[in-house]
Amino acid sequence: MRKIVAIICLSLLSLSCKKSKNEEITACGVVNPIQNLNWLNQKYKLFTGGPKLNSVLLYEYNGSQIIQFNQAVSSKMYDLYNCNGELLMFDDASGLSKYLAGRKKVAVIYGTFQVD
Repeated sequence: MRKIVAIICLSLLSLSCKKSKNEEITACGVVNPIQNLNWLNQKYKLFTGGPKLNSVLLYEYNGSQIIQFNQAVSSKMYDLYNCNGELLMFDDASGLSKYLAGRKKVAVIYGTFQVD
């Protein structure tokens, strides 16, 4: 009986691991946005230093999806873009503060480096 339980547990564990590794991220209406959004792919190709120094994060803010680039080798902490690839700018520090307080992280599209 223990062998059967162990086999079932191992099977479930391996299935859950496979599922999480194969999950595809959808952002801005497309699956695999780094490959399928031309503007995002172009910016991604400019990264230097790999995934431990850079990341692309998907946030939701006021009903819109926002893509945030974090680059450890940049003088900026991050850049924010809408789904059309337009750089988002805030009129003042309070606009940025409202964004930072109201955003909700949806997914890590690429990398491990995160500034929150």
